[in-house]
Amino acid sequence: MTETDLAGSLQALLLAVTGHLLANPGPSGSASLATYHAQLQHATKAELGTRRFWEHSVEKGLLPALLTTAAATEAARQAHNGSQESLQQQQQQQEREQEVVDARVLALRPCAKLLCTNVRGCSEGRLRGRRCGGCGVVRYCSEECQLQHWAQHGPVCAALAALKLQV
Repeated sequence: MTETDLAGSLQALLLAVTGHLLANPGPSGSASLATYHAQLQHATKAELGTRRFWEHSVEKGLLPALLTTAAATEAARQAHNGSQESLQQQQQQQEREQEVVDARVLALRPCAKLLCTNVRGCSEGRLRGRRCGGCGVVRYCSEECQLQHWAQHGPVCAALAALKLQV
């Protein structure tokens, strides 16, 4: 491969890269990229063969512009990822808060197990004293109901206990 062929191949590669970046604009740097893209596009074979063209137009112009564009694109990508993570954290926090609200509503019932059908003797007045040993907020009519309801109550039990200590 001759030096002229190499210069032509490099020109084609740089034109493809800058063309893609101009067609899909990123956060910044498209004006300077457009200038260097035009210089590459209109360069003659004689110009491509000169050291001055590659030093001036490519090394000192196009490559720094490409690096600036790459850095700006990476910063935008990281900011976007950070905002997505923040949104997910907010959604998780809202879900936990809703679980606490649900648990507080259940605390008003004689038995927190929603489908409880236990009618074995105790009056509702006596049931009020049987609270969860972990949080002390929700009530159960029996140990059996508490064990059956643990899958739903377990994840919010510690949060309820912490809220109770804050009040």
